[in-house]
Amino acid sequence: MYLVFLLLIVMAVSLSSLTGFKRWAISLGWVDTPCARKNYSGQVPLIGGVSIFVALLTIYALESQLMNFQNTYFLIAGAVVSIGFIDDKYNLSAISRLTLLSAVALWLTSHKGIVLSELGDILLGQYGSIVFSVLAIVGCVTCFNMIDGIDGIDGIDGLLVCVSAIIFISLSVLLYLSGHVGEAVFSLAFVAALVPYIVLNLSYKISSHRKVFMGDSGSFLVGLTVVWMLIIATQPSVTPNIADKSIAPVTALWIIAIPLMDMVCVMMKRVMKKQSPLKADRTHLHHLLLSYGFSARKTLLVISFMSLLCSSIGIAADVLAVGERVMFLAFVGLFVGYIIANLWLGRAMGLSLSYSKA
Repeated sequence: MYLVFLLLIVMAVSLSSLTGFKRWAISLGWVDTPCARKNYSGQVPLIGGVSIFVALLTIYALESQLMNFQNTYFLIAGAVVSIGFIDDKYNLSAISRLTLLSAVALWLTSHKGIVLSELGDILLGQYGSIVFSVLAIVGCVTCFNMIDGIDGIDGIDGLLVCVSAIIFISLSVLLYLSGHVGEAVFSLAFVAALVPYIVLNLSYKISSHRKVFMGDSGSFLVGLTVVWMLIIATQPSVTPNIADKSIAPVTALWIIAIPLMDMVCVMMKRVMKKQSPLKADRTHLHHLLLSYGFSARKTLLVISFMSLLCSSIGIAADVLAVGERVMFLAFVGLFVGYIIANLWLGRAMGLSLSYSKA
């Protein structure tokens, strides 16, 4: 019963923050505005991330020792939310954004020891683990930021939140099974904080002037929290006295499969076109599905289902103790299939690899 009470409190604080911050955000110009790609009217506040962070602070107030390294998590989360807030307001360059995120990740890994030090039988060593962990943290934040970038595009809202909810529910299962009960509860609390956002953005009866977007502060917070939980769950050296068993590192790939594959595939295509891998274009999965004839709602459902399917496979494989090599080769096969399907759809629909105001 206490868990239900805790989740309801988080949900209520999230809803209150979303509604309370809207006028403040509009007065500060902390909004997203319509353009050629974004089909909505008026200015939409970018307050989702900050509202969720405020709701999560409820956990800190009520359960100060719920998670391992809880103080460190909220310190780092506050830092990335602040970076996202600045980016939403002033539209930082990609280099500036990556530099700030890398600095935060470097501090976390080098001073707090939250690192990916082993990948199955592969030991990365002291410096290798720091470098790899920084790349993993920044990469995870970036792939969720790319999903957030489609809010309002071609009528799609809430894809980041739906995929994130699926991932956090999956994480809660894996974390509980690996002995990290506090982190499992926190993952469910994150889902509870997302519920008001889902209601405000995905209800058929909600008009455009009531919408809110996650903003970079939200996508950064989601990406950081996901990679944080994956590090805690897969690295026994981080919490050696807590976990009964650790999740296989390859399971992490299945949990975040759709955001990860979409980011890598899109960046590969941009590099092949001799463009910046961070340049905006119309080659993301949702663009291809929309061009194929799917409605915005169906596109949202298809991508969410794909994420649910991949996460379910990862959970089942971990529970059944399927060999890590088998699961890694299966993921590589999935990724190759994803790339082939992505390229085929792009060519079939005649999509340009460069951004166009279609």
